[in-house]
Amino acid sequence: MKIQTRFGEVELIDEGQVGYSFGSQDNKYQYPSEINFSEEPRPPVVLGIKLNSAPLIAFGGYGIGIQIGPHLSIALSDRLFVVFKRWLICIDLATHQLLWSIEADPINCFGLYHSSEHSALITHGELEVARFDEDGAKLWHTSGADIFSEGFKLEPDSILVVDFNGTKYRYSYDGGLRMA
Repeated sequence: MKIQTRFGEVELIDEGQVGYSFGSQDNKYQYPSEINFSEEPRPPVVLGIKLNSAPLIAFGGYGIGIQIGPHLSIALSDRLFVVFKRWLICIDLATHQLLWSIEADPINCFGLYHSSEHSALITHGELEVARFDEDGAKLWHTSGADIFSEGFKLEPDSILVVDFNGTKYRYSYDGGLRMA
């Protein structure tokens, strides 16, 4: 997946498919920064991020693969926000530095969304929906009766989520309170 930023083109790559090993000189791309959220030198899931075709940073984690898609990252101002496995990550595109990472869901994140009218970064997790500010503070999080796997939509006045059983949840932007 590629997105345009004021710093150039950002590309997200599934490096786990090619057997990326942290610290190895044998990888196709040499990332100047590697953050391994797993304890294995060769984690099963690896996300590589390139800026203007140059390797920038790689993240490793547990579980099964990742699906590179339109809701994996968002560029706002000079920052790139990325969901990877259960983490929300922020990278400064001007300095190429990792600013912070925080657990956004206990299991896995399906997507990252932004509502400019509410100045809200919203993560769609397997078990939780959460709102963050741009500095990584978790403002609220909420969950439902089952996995949030059947739908997610930012609406003008609320966040609509559908769980595995088809139950619909509508949450407020302000406090994550369930609305009727």
